[in-house]
Amino acid sequence: LAKATNGALTAPVPVSQTILDPHNIVMVLLVIVLVLSLASTVYADSGLPNVTRLAGKDRIQTAFQVADQLKKELAVEKFDNMIVASGATFADALPGSYLSAVKNAPILLTLAKQKYIDQTADYIKANLKDGGTVYILGGESAVPATLDEALGEEDIKPKRLAGSGRYDTNLLILKEAG
Repeated sequence: LAKATNGALTAPVPVSQTILDPHNIVMVLLVIVLVLSLASTVYADSGLPNVTRLAGKDRIQTAFQVADQLKKELAVEKFDNMIVASGATFADALPGSYLSAVKNAPILLTLAKQKYIDQTADYIKANLKDGGTVYILGGESAVPATLDEALGEEDIKPKRLAGSGRYDTNLLILKEAG
């Protein structure tokens, strides 16, 4: 970096001297401390609820964790309704969030591999009330028919909401929500 003195450039100053200048380091640290102290004060006084981090070893397990938390918040042991969407894309899960809010239902995710289908089916079997409804969002390319089959073994008849594309699927989901 060149240093300007009275409008004229002087010899370049090495970057290490400008960045590592003790005065610059002290100023940067003071700014960081100030920002952090203000941020914590604003957050503490904001009245925002405490945040609970929910995580599983993958997105499928994380969805189960979120569903378990929803059960606690709704004070239920099992759900009346559950929703399943593809864990590979968001196109069907996004409008499914509205259906989720209307039906007080968790959105579970699954992937095409059979182990994920089995995990999702097992979670549904353990957490859906008798006579409850499972909504599968999207066509069989989004959520494979093997999930329908796995649930059918337990006399759970899922309701698949699938249009000819993501827009039609979205409309079907909104119509189902009422």
